[in-house]
Amino acid sequence: MKTASAATKAILATGQYFKAELYQFDLVGGTTMYFTSAEDALTVAGHTYQTGLIIMRGQVTQKVGLEVQSLDLTIVPQADAPGGPPTFGGASFLVAVDRGVFDGCRTTMSKIFLSSWADTSPGLVPWFQGRMNRGRAGRLYADITVNSDPEILNIAMPRNLIQTGCIHTVFDAGCTLLSSAFQVSGTISGSPTVTQFNTNLTQANGYWDLGTITFTSGANSGVKRVLKAYLNGSGQVTLIQPLLSPLVAGDTFTIIPSCKKTQAACSNTNVANGPAFNNLSHFRGMPYVPVPETLYDGGAVSDPAPTQGSQGGAGAGSAFSGVVGPSTYTP
Repeated sequence: MKTASAATKAILATGQYFKAELYQFDLVGGTTMYFTSAEDALTVAGHTYQTGLIIMRGQVTQKVGLEVQSLDLTIVPQADAPGGPPTFGGASFLVAVDRGVFDGCRTTMSKIFLSSWADTSPGLVPWFQGRMNRGRAGRLYADITVNSDPEILNIAMPRNLIQTGCIHTVFDAGCTLLSSAFQVSGTISGSPTVTQFNTNLTQANGYWDLGTITFTSGANSGVKRVLKAYLNGSGQVTLIQPLLSPLVAGDTFTIIPSCKKTQAACSNTNVANGPAFNNLSHFRGMPYVPVPETLYDGGAVSDPAPTQGSQGGAGAGSAFSGVVGPSTYTP
């Protein structure tokens, strides 16, 4: 539901007003960016909505019910923007979209109605919100599609599936372990890039694979990323998603491990290349449930071979593995 302040309603009642669109992009990892369609930057509710991107959108439809709505955005970097087009970690907007920086980001489109560009106190009116479904960057512009929140209702149910791996997420309420007990602090060394860098970590190869790193100093302070791979020796870390700002030697971070979600990992039997969780009492995987095909894989029953023309002399799951050829079949 759209909500507007009393001041906004009063301005709309006059029939004469200035209007602008405001876009908030909440990237996966914690970075939030603000842009506006106005010619100059606008500060609204403590956030400064920058220029530098020309944002053109498709129609926004409103319907009763839970139908998923989509918002199509065409975004062009503004070449003549003051200070140049915005960059994201040293990369242009189009390169950032191509790298997947905006994948899964939460997008909020709002409108603002003003009697004067100098007074933004009436506040914004939320118009559309959702998550980016897909993005494609070309040489001059990027096309982004945002789907509304009811899209999450497409998630398959039931919630808990019968599977070999644990259904808990490591360090959640079901797991019960505390991330602080496994957290390690480190420092970046060498000549880091936005996706790969050396550290002073000394754990075995693969120990931090798919773990979560949080930067605690430098231009990326507060930013979180997931590790793609970790190698011992140089303590080399490779990130799944690139950073928006460059790293420098001496930047610090904290890191927590992931979990392989196997019974061995939870029972503390693979400490050579993973954390010592010792948490088997909270393991929620089902590794001993047979797969459906097991019924026909053979068993311990020794039934006789089926008689030709009979209705199955051997039961399913038996030890019989012979074949009654079609050329010898007697109806």
